[in-house]
Amino acid sequence: MDRKARAKDFIELAEFDLETIKRITSFHPPLVEVVCFHAQQAAEKYLKALLLLTDGKLEKTHDLKLLCEFCEDNGIKTEGILKACIRLTDHAIKNRYEKGIGLVEDDMNLAIKDCENVKEFVLSRIGEN
Repeated sequence: MDRKARAKDFIELAEFDLETIKRITSFHPPLVEVVCFHAQQAAEKYLKALLLLTDGKLEKTHDLKLLCEFCEDNGIKTEGILKACIRLTDHAIKNRYEKGIGLVEDDMNLAIKDCENVKEFVLSRIGEN
């Protein structure tokens, strides 16, 4: 599969994660850890799509800061999303393998906002290509 087709798949999968978030935020009480995990996953997929479309380095990682570094290496400035990516990275592993990490709805809302910021960042750059 070529890079463009893989990028399209990543974007579709990211949108699926966002749809999952929309659905599970309606649960009472909300599934905070699950929402945060899917927010990280969506942001990761958006960044990987961007790297694929700009011929950037891509490797299997959940570290969004590392993906930002790959973007920087490829001439894409990420200072506008770097803090969001650092916050989201923790949700890839901790939320899946550590019980009772104490996330609250404010953490969930921030993760959603951070993910939306990464999405907007990526989609605005994809339009430039």
